[in-house]
Amino acid sequence: MPRSAFLLISAASALIVAPRVSAQCSTTVQKQISDHAYDAALAELEPQLKARPDNDVLIDCMGRILLARGKSGKAVDWLEKAVKLNPRNAYHHEGLGKALMEEGGKASIIRRPFLIRRFKTEFETAVALEPTLVDSRRVLVMLYAMAPGALGGSMPKAKEQADAIMKLNPMRGHTALGFVAERNKDIPGAEKEFLAAIALHPDSVAPYVATGAFYHRQKRVTDSISMYQKALALDPKNEDVKKELASLSREGK
Repeated sequence: MPRSAFLLISAASALIVAPRVSAQCSTTVQKQISDHAYDAALAELEPQLKARPDNDVLIDCMGRILLARGKSGKAVDWLEKAVKLNPRNAYHHEGLGKALMEEGGKASIIRRPFLIRRFKTEFETAVALEPTLVDSRRVLVMLYAMAPGALGGSMPKAKEQADAIMKLNPMRGHTALGFVAERNKDIPGAEKEFLAAIALHPDSVAPYVATGAFYHRQKRVTDSISMYQKALALDPKNEDVKKELASLSREGK
């Protein structure tokens, strides 16, 4: 799988899916991560870790802070510890999968297949332990749809995950089915699914971002900009949407 595919999946987890701060962190730390106040989050967490160095939840939280800071390699180390301490915690596997996926986007072409298999296993384990994890299922949709067969790619499996998401969250189910249709080169069908997601939740940022990303992949820059503008109108402080909109605006000139 090329590096661009890793970046697309990673972008989807950050944009199409509203970022979900780890439920393993305290409310205070969750807010600090959301606000990008990483030093404050570490200052809050480190004394707790010192007092309870073998607490898998605190270890998971440390991994999430490092991941948010862009230190995916160190995040992998911490999240592996959390998984080892409590392998039945689905969120540990989900977090580790995300960290490994981020590492894949930075890895050499030789190391990348190894990381694909690893993060695929972590997300599959997370879903097996907790079937309601829509975020993990969404990543699996994209992975199955984009990876070659030798690395576990499978359009039937992608569709299966998308159908499962539809039962859990219809809005996000439509965006997942839209992506599957897009990968099957059914562009009109894909657009129909993305627009159906907006119709279900016109007050949510996520479907506009998903549709904007779809239009961008189809080289429909004007339509893509329109979708990101609508997303930004709903959430004027969303830095990820601002960055995408700025990039698209430059591209459209």
